[in-house]
Amino acid sequence: MTLESRIEARACKELERIKCYCVKIGFAGWPDRLICYAPTKVLWFEFKQPKGRLGPKQRIRFEELSSIGHKAFVITSVEQALDVVKAERRAIGIPEEGS
Repeated sequence: MTLESRIEARACKELERIKCYCVKIGFAGWPDRLICYAPTKVLWFEFKQPKGRLGPKQRIRFEELSSIGHKAFVITSVEQALDVVKAERRAIGIPEEGS
């Protein structure tokens, strides 16, 4: 298992623990996962190892997603994935688990 796939697997396990759905996409150029983190709210996560970069098709897809109001992130650690979701939940008024 590559470092990138280990980060993805661990991040999804932790995200599911805080009641997110992590949908594997699997189409060339698309981010790795669609993260459903709140009612009607989704994020796109592309998992990379540290210092990993988006390929040309991925950069185009990120721009297309952004142009229709979606948020896509390059995720390089489990902590980053959790931080992004927690920040997005706070921004829409959802308190953290245990608050």
